[in-house]
Amino acid sequence: MHEMSEITKNFAIKVETAPYGGGHINDTYIAGDNPKYILQKINGNVFKDPEAVMKNMVGVTEHLKEKIIAAGGNPDRETINLIETKDGRKYYKADNGDVFRMYVFVDNVKCFDFPDTPEIFMQAACAFGKFQN
Repeated sequence: MHEMSEITKNFAIKVETAPYGGGHINDTYIAGDNPKYILQKINGNVFKDPEAVMKNMVGVTEHLKEKIIAAGGNPDRETINLIETKDGRKYYKADNGDVFRMYVFVDNVKCFDFPDTPEIFMQAACAFGKFQN
């Protein structure tokens, strides 16, 4: 078990953390107050090469930001915005090999584990189609 303050001191911001959400794969923490951040420990049992996961994530999010800006969208709300570590990386690798990432928390959104209504399902389908496009 890591002391979260030891992990967060490696990112280019200073924040306190607390467990967050009901994720099933990664350990997730809320960090900061204004603005807020998400800190995640990537599950090395599920993702055998977490550094490759992060390389892919960085490539995808940078590509999406370009597309969102070109379409007149808001990349601060429409894609993940990773926080760099003090050494300029998009993730932190602890001495024991655990990999952590931090990104900006998007306020004023609602997350559904399961759609409650056909309208919510339709909005999710439209959002996924936009992402695929």
